[in-house]
Amino acid sequence: CLFSEHKMAGRSGYDRYIAIFSPEGKLFQIEYACKAIRTEAVTAVAVRGRDCVVIACEKKVPDKLIDPDTVKHVYRVTEHIGGLFVGIQADARQLLHRVRIMAANFKLEHGIEIPCDYLAKMVADDFQFFTQHAYSRPLGVSLMLFSIDEEFGPQLFKMDPSGFFAGYKAAATGQKEVECTNQLEKKLRPNPAQPELHYGECLKIALTTLQGVVNREFQAAELEVVAVRAAGPGVPPEAVRAIAPLADREVDAALTEIVEGGGFEDYMRQLAERGEEEPADR
Repeated sequence: CLFSEHKMAGRSGYDRYIAIFSPEGKLFQIEYACKAIRTEAVTAVAVRGRDCVVIACEKKVPDKLIDPDTVKHVYRVTEHIGGLFVGIQADARQLLHRVRIMAANFKLEHGIEIPCDYLAKMVADDFQFFTQHAYSRPLGVSLMLFSIDEEFGPQLFKMDPSGFFAGYKAAATGQKEVECTNQLEKKLRPNPAQPELHYGECLKIALTTLQGVVNREFQAAELEVVAVRAAGPGVPPEAVRAIAPLADREVDAALTEIVEGGGFEDYMRQLAERGEEEPADR
């Protein structure tokens, strides 16, 4: 009995120290940081197309007295790089400040804007640094960086508190991350015959995925939708590569089109049918 109590006490200590592995090979503080991201009860979806990246995020105002215009999750990191910050918002603001300093220092040293992939690597290294030192805790924030690179085109990178990062075709984060990811995987199954998505398709997939998972139809004021687009038909020169929030009328038009086309109920039915067909495809 004494041995059992001693063993329990020893194991309980592993979740108090960030730099010590448990016998199962886990860093519990990293797992707790990932859980903290979901406590904000906000879900966000990002979709990359052939000429754009679209971000759709729930916008929840925690208090009636708060000005809704001050509640944000998507920020302009540099002139051509945007960031989606979901999780503990106090940590998110601190991380935004760090990321902007990294980008500014790179431009000061090299005379050019930092590439999105290199900035993602620097931020991921910063995240990973906090998993090795007991004098600081990991940030309870998930970060996505997105841009239109002059050489590589649309880019979307996601980072988590462990320091892992990768480029994505589509990604989700927040409270319903797993459910959104499952839907995106079904919707964007690899198909060599299907060309990459254009802007309108990316916007529709982001909105329908978010609506389908949350199981409600949104109004424009309840969403934060941001897009970055490459040069092309219908894109004004000043909007090329700019991190631009979509106007409410554009979001309303997209939501109306979804509803008139059957709404997210039809979309969910189509996903269910795809899921039934999937084993046969394999």
